[in-house]
Amino acid sequence: MGKKLPPDQLELYKRIDEFLFYKWDSIGISDGDWARDEYQSYLPRVALTQWNVVRLTQLPNI
Repeated sequence: MGKKLPPDQLELYKRIDEFLFYKWDSIGISDGDWARDEYQSYLPRVALTQWNVVRLTQLPNI
């Protein structure tokens, strides 16, 4: 079983899921909930990329 995400990461994960389905929707299926899970396989990689970007932007300038 997978690891539980902290609340802030879970919220970001949910927002990314909604963005992928309702805004990005590369195959035009967001007009119905019948395929709501279509892009969920993308979530782990997209979320990890976003968390890394957030971490990098929080690094102090050297």
